[in-house]
Amino acid sequence: MTATTITTTGNRTHDPELRSTPSGKAVVTVRIAVNHRVRRGDEWVNGEPTFYEMPLWEQVAQYTAESLRRGDRVLVAGQVHTEAWTDSAGATRTKQVIADAEIGASLRFTSVAVQRTRREQPAS
Repeated sequence: MTATTITTTGNRTHDPELRSTPSGKAVVTVRIAVNHRVRRGDEWVNGEPTFYEMPLWEQVAQYTAESLRRGDRVLVAGQVHTEAWTDSAGATRTKQVIADAEIGASLRFTSVAVQRTRREQPAS
C-alpha cells in the first residue's frame, strides 16, 4: 500500500478516550474535521468538511489524552490512506486514516504551556 504524506490543520471532534490493548499498550483514536472555505460569487462559504481518524499509541496516546480536548485546533502530519469495509447492511463504508501521525496544538487561536517529560532509559 502506498500512502501519501500530508500535513493539515483541523478541529478535534470528540474528547479523547484512552484505552489499553490486551497486551497493555495505550491507544487513543483522534478524529479531526478539516473545514474548507470556498468562494461562491462574491462571498466565502464553508465547504464540506473532511474527516480524518488517527490511531495514536503508547506515550503519544497518553500525552494526547492528557492535553487535547474536543474543539481544540490541532496540526497533524502523517501518512494518509483510505480504509474500506462492508457494514452489517451490506453497504461499503470508507474512512480516511492518518497513520504514524505527529500531532500538536495549533497556536493560531490559543496558547499552550509546554511541559517536557523525562524519558525512561532502557534497562541494560
